[in-house]
Amino acid sequence: MLSESERETLHEIQRKLSGDDPDFARYFHGVGPPAPVVHRQSARASFVVVTEMVIALAVVGPNILTDTQISALTVPPAPRRRTK
Repeated sequence: MLSESERETLHEIQRKLSGDDPDFARYFHGVGPPAPVVHRQSARASFVVVTEMVIALAVVGPNILTDTQISALTVPPAPRRRTK
């Protein structure tokens, strides 16, 4: 932030510049601080997406089995004994 004396000095420079070279002063008339960029919404959306992905992987990830793992887990039935 500018102090009050710095603001007065800046306004004085602007007035002198407008009087000396109005075309040059008009060139800078619309120039101000850059417009604020909204990062908060995109950051929040990214956080939500990443959080949902982590939760989905934590819940579903351990339960995903390949065909090889499934066939290894299935045990063939025990052979029946013959009764006499």
